[in-house]
Amino acid sequence: MYRGRKKAGKRLYGCLGEQYGRLWDYCETLRRTNPGSCVMLKFEKTNPNLPAKFHRLYMSLAAMKKGFLEGCRPVIGLDGCFLKGPYKGILLAAVGRDANNNMYPIAIAVVESETKDSWTWFLECLVSDLGSHERHTSPPFISDRQKGLIPSFDTVIPMADHRICVRHLYANFQDNGFRGVALKELLWKAALSYTEARDKPILTMLEMIRKQLMRTYQLKRDGISKLEGKMCPRIVEKLEAVGEAASDYLSHYSSDGMFEVVEGRRQYVVDIRNRKCGYRRW
Repeated sequence: MYRGRKKAGKRLYGCLGEQYGRLWDYCETLRRTNPGSCVMLKFEKTNPNLPAKFHRLYMSLAAMKKGFLEGCRPVIGLDGCFLKGPYKGILLAAVGRDANNNMYPIAIAVVESETKDSWTWFLECLVSDLGSHERHTSPPFISDRQKGLIPSFDTVIPMADHRICVRHLYANFQDNGFRGVALKELLWKAALSYTEARDKPILTMLEMIRKQLMRTYQLKRDGISKLEGKMCPRIVEKLEAVGEAASDYLSHYSSDGMFEVVEGRRQYVVDIRNRKCGYRRW
């Protein structure tokens, strides 16, 4: 049964080893058919008498970069997951949030392991690709506490803002004695709701990701074409909820974009022009 399953997998998805030999052609095809895309392939040659071995691959399609730079929030999430199969490796990903609060893929990479060197290489490719090297041009990042990742930030973009993800914050809750079952179950239900292609051969995996991205973009285009108004639907829902909550507040115009907002016995100063609020939340 095991041999039959292996033979069927090879026929469906291709040979695990042979696909590494076709990576160069795959990258050149992506560059030719997706102008503006960034695809970088790195090989290692430790013995001059032996063929070079695959080391790392970075990929960001032109549509992914343009969409993030022109229509997404300026924040990037980083994470990695191990690849299944005999050749192992790690799939790194950089994602953002679009105007409708959906996850937005920016770039992916296949590396040998999660180390300072591999994370540094990925970050260098990413910030160079997006053109954001300094703090005033680099978006803030959020990630877990993977080994080597925090030192990589110190090397590549030391002035960038960097925060830790909720999963590790929850671990801190547990360490401090907050071990609620309901919170844990809800967290893991959300964390495990995903589909990945990481057990497939590398070209098959990359193609599955690319096709999923292509379908996602088309669904978003279809949805946005039916949109009425200038704001995305989830943002409209948030504004409506805020509008209902604002019914308990009274505003008094002062001058030059300045307002005094009263809630019961409390009052705040709101500066529309400079986007500041005495409530400490804009």
